[in-house]
Amino acid sequence: MIKYLTLTTFIAFFFLITTGHANEKAILLRGGATAAFGGVKSFDPGNDYFWGGGFNVNAGFRFSNLTFRGYNFSPWEINASGNSYWGRTVHHIKSELEHVSVEGGAAIRTFVIAVCLKYHFETLYKKVWQPYLGLGPSWSQHTLKMKNYEVRRGTFTNNNRIAYLTEGATLIFGIEENLPYREMHPVYMEFAYTLTAVKKISLLDASNHKEIESIEYANIDKHIYSHIIMFNIGMTIF
Repeated sequence: MIKYLTLTTFIAFFFLITTGHANEKAILLRGGATAAFGGVKSFDPGNDYFWGGGFNVNAGFRFSNLTFRGYNFSPWEINASGNSYWGRTVHHIKSELEHVSVEGGAAIRTFVIAVCLKYHFETLYKKVWQPYLGLGPSWSQHTLKMKNYEVRRGTFTNNNRIAYLTEGATLIFGIEENLPYREMHPVYMEFAYTLTAVKKISLLDASNHKEIESIEYANIDKHIYSHIIMFNIGMTIF
């Protein structure tokens, strides 16, 4: 979780440092609240659904002054985003590693990072709201704190966690206020859909919250995936 947040922060500062003399509207840092609904298809036949809330932050770079062979790239933006949220209890989920098998309910914590290319359309409704569409690769981590669980194989305690590491893509559609200055803190609202395949599952030891250790992990070759619908609302910070 921390490494993904660190990566998002690094990308944001990279934009700020390397484009320090760019146009006033070229560099944007946004943040706000997130509501999410999603599901994880694990080792059993059904989907395990969850919903929750959290926060989002994203750093964007608009190609405000870039023209190539007569084409103006100002509608385009490279955007790196991070969403973190805490989900309500999943009623039933089954997880399997080589030495551990556990199933039951779980509280879920998710972090999603995405790097998208966004296109901003012409402004609508009195030239105030500007719709946009974005697409790009994404990575996520679902961390499960098991509740009312049953251990089928091996040893599993209340200090253990299960983590699903996934890779996939994110599609974004939203609208944003088209204001002349970012100091006016234009607001945005967007829907994001993330579909990712689980690449690795890990058994974690969370008895020491300052240093969570991975006890066992396994690469996944089965058809296990997660899908998330997120509604993000926020404003430009600077």
